[in-house]
Amino acid sequence: MGSWNYSVFWNEAMNQAKAELGEHEFAMWFNIEYDSSTESAILVRVPSSFYRDQLVRQYQKYLETKLFELTGKTLGLEFLVVKPQPAEPAILSSAADAGQGEGPIHRTTVPGPTTRENLRREFHRHPQLRLDYTFENFVIGDNNGFAANAALAISKNPGTSYNPFLIYGGVGLGKTHLMQSIGNRVWLENGKAKVICITAEEFTNEFIQSIHDKTTQNFKNKYRYVDVLLIDDIHFLQNKLGSQEELFHTFNALYDANKQMVFTCDRPVSELKNLSDRLRSRFERGLNVDLQPPNFETRCAILKKKV
Repeated sequence: MGSWNYSVFWNEAMNQAKAELGEHEFAMWFNIEYDSSTESAILVRVPSSFYRDQLVRQYQKYLETKLFELTGKTLGLEFLVVKPQPAEPAILSSAADAGQGEGPIHRTTVPGPTTRENLRREFHRHPQLRLDYTFENFVIGDNNGFAANAALAISKNPGTSYNPFLIYGGVGLGKTHLMQSIGNRVWLENGKAKVICITAEEFTNEFIQSIHDKTTQNFKNKYRYVDVLLIDDIHFLQNKLGSQEELFHTFNALYDANKQMVFTCDRPVSELKNLSDRLRSRFERGLNVDLQPPNFETRCAILKKKV
C-alpha cells in the first residue's frame, strides 16, 4: 500500500484561494489545516461542524477543482472536526446537523456541551443575558450563516474586527439571540469582562433618569468603560436627540478604546428616519449584516431543535 502526501498541493491551493477570494473572505471561512492524505482524498481539520458545513456547502467543489488543476488527479475532501481547545464547548447547531443537506462522510469529534460546562454557564450567568441565547442553540441556514460566522469570530476576539457589528432584519429572525450569544460566549470565556446588554429604550430611560437625578457622570462611566456593549432595537432612538447625542459620544469612547459594540435594528440604518447623520455614519462604520426569513429546510431544523 503506497504513501501519499499532498500537503504541497494543498498549501498552493490555499495560496491561490486567498488570492482569488480576497483576504477578508479567506480569513472568515478557511480556518482549516491539512491533516493527511490517501490515494484519492485529502483529510483536513476544521474547528467545528459549523465550519465543516459551510465549507461543504460553499467551497468544496471549488477546492476540489483547484486540486485537480494542480495535481491532475481527482481528489476528494474529507473533513475532520477537531476541538480547538479542550474546554471549548461545541458551537452552532446547523441545518446539516439536523439531517439536512448532502456531502461526504464526516468524522465528527466535537461533543455537545458537557454537564460541567452547563453548570459552569449556570453559575456564571450574566444578569442581563438569557441563558438559552447561545451559539449552541442557534440554528443556522443560508439566511443567517454569514451573520452567525461573523458573530462567532467577534466573540473570540472582541474589539479587533467587525466593530461595530450591526444585525438587522424582521421580527423573530434571531437578531437578539445572535447578539446575546456574543455576550454569553465572552462572559463564559472571561468572567472578568464587563459586558452590558440593554435595549435602546432602557438606554434612553437611564439617560433621562440620570439627568433628573443629576448623575450623568455615573451614567457616562457605566457605559464608556465596558468591554462589550450590546444594544438591542436601535430604531427606538429615532427622534430621541438627547439619547442619540449621548450614544454618539459613548460610541466614540468605546471605538477609540477598541471595545466591542453590537447593535440590532429592524431595518437597515440607511432607512432610519430622524437619526443624526453622524450617528448613522458610526453605525455603518463596521459590519452590517441582514437576517432573511429561513427557508423550508432551516425552518424544519429549527422545529427539530426545539423538539
